[in-house]
Amino acid sequence: MKCTFYTLVTALLIIVVYSCGSDKPDKLPSSNQRKKQTEKVEEKEEEQDLLENKGLPVDSDSAQVIFTGGTEKDRQYVFIDKRKKSDYYDLITDFDLPSKFEISQYRNSYSSIMKSLTETPVDNYPKITLEDNWMNLKSYNSEYYVYCPAREEENYRFRLTDSSIIVFDNKGVTAEKISGFEKENDNHFILNTVCVSDNGKLMSKESNIYLIDAKKHVYIWETFAPGGLIYKLMIPAKYAKSFPVIINYGEKSKPEEFKFEEINYFEEISKLI
Repeated sequence: MKCTFYTLVTALLIIVVYSCGSDKPDKLPSSNQRKKQTEKVEEKEEEQDLLENKGLPVDSDSAQVIFTGGTEKDRQYVFIDKRKKSDYYDLITDFDLPSKFEISQYRNSYSSIMKSLTETPVDNYPKITLEDNWMNLKSYNSEYYVYCPAREEENYRFRLTDSSIIVFDNKGVTAEKISGFEKENDNHFILNTVCVSDNGKLMSKESNIYLIDAKKHVYIWETFAPGGLIYKLMIPAKYAKSFPVIINYGEKSKPEEFKFEEINYFEEISKLI
């Protein structure tokens, strides 16, 4: 009986030792691999700490941060607001002239144009069949986004009326007098305007407006002006919520605006003509 007991104990010890030895990993990660893994974990923890503790304007679960900058005391975040009813949509689609200063800016700009014209314009062009309110569209990682800049004046947008364009940009609120409109086809429109340049001289502009994505209501505005050729990716503002919104936010100060990629305007236009 004793011999049997000792025999069983010895057999169990051999099995345990053998099992422990077989659990060794085939290959341990190198010191460089362990260092990289540690750095990735630390970066992720640091970013999560920033989101939770540094005053991001939305809940961290609603934000996808695509860029951070600034300093520890004044952090910059560029993030995608994943909320479908984000408050930022209302901020970037505001076309009202709420202040007396803005109203005065527009009226003075329009009056300057009319005084500079040698002939009284005759508004005999066809009725404008474009949407009223327009806003900038941005491209990031080959996807379209609307953008809420750090500075309100960088939120380029404009409103078309029957006789003029009300432009909101970094110069304030200015006017352009509409002098002509043509519909070439369902995907191409031509809009002619007159405005006052920075040096106070009257300037004519012609914009070719191309619908490059009918499903998403995406247009390219190609504008010919004395200063050169300008391309802008635009959408009617009523479709803003069809796109996710990217916000540029600074904790204390207004950071530099985020640099977006440019689409190939020539390639997109060449598909239509």
